[in-house]
Amino acid sequence: MAMQPASLPSLYPWDPPHDRLVLETPEQTRLELSIAPFGSRLVAAAIDTAAVFVISLAVLAGGVLLAAAAGFSADSVDNALMVLGVVYACWSFLGLFYFVWGEVRGEGQTFGKRVVGLRTILATGQGITVGAAIVRNLARIVDNIPLLWLVPTLAPGRRRVGDLLAGTYVVLAQPPAPPRRRIDWPAPSYGELSEREFYFGGSVASRLSPRDLNLVEYLLERVRAAPPARRKRLLALVARRYLERFGWEGEERERALHSPLRFFLELGLFLRSRYEEQAY
Repeated sequence: MAMQPASLPSLYPWDPPHDRLVLETPEQTRLELSIAPFGSRLVAAAIDTAAVFVISLAVLAGGVLLAAAAGFSADSVDNALMVLGVVYACWSFLGLFYFVWGEVRGEGQTFGKRVVGLRTILATGQGITVGAAIVRNLARIVDNIPLLWLVPTLAPGRRRVGDLLAGTYVVLAQPPAPPRRRIDWPAPSYGELSEREFYFGGSVASRLSPRDLNLVEYLLERVRAAPPARRKRLLALVARRYLERFGWEGEERERALHSPLRFFLELGLFLRSRYEEQAY
């Protein structure tokens, strides 16, 4: 099991980019998942808490009606304390039952997690078991202490105490697709580029990979709003690395450094023609 640097954009404005989690299952299958950010977990927990509250109110209302029908009265202090005790016990049991049932029957998803798009799994990459669900949700007694709310923000994998005890992770149910970047390409595709200033042949293609497409698109998007002089300077710095890799010298090198934006736009189109299907 290993953590990778954050690499995916967030689903919600309150979340930072997602951390990647790489797991190897007992069947020796390699899984790459996205750790659920703390903000999304808070939203899912708020939804689930509201659901438990509504269910508890319904059960309490039913209990009051049954007690009234049976002639029970809470006029005395002892009876009132007993009622409060029963209410608290019902609240605690319903809360535990709700979360355990939801995670086991919902394949790791309570109602709140399903709404937000999260899932609880074992550290082995397998679905959560009944035992793990009971342990992680019994630990809510400890996790609900305000000071311990900091644990998921500091622990590797954004794990709360219950996750650490049960050996579980909360991950995104479906990793978000990377957004298409906003770049003003000089042509819809490399094949439709009529006026080419640079030629990228087989020797260049052999020195490139799909990661170069992501790098070039990221670079073009980041410098898009920069002042022209600064944009040219930054692009030229990166272009030198590519020119060294390609082995370009003389006039080709000078033209690329003189027009680094055009160089990367044409290189980006060339890369898209080769790797876009794999990258997206």
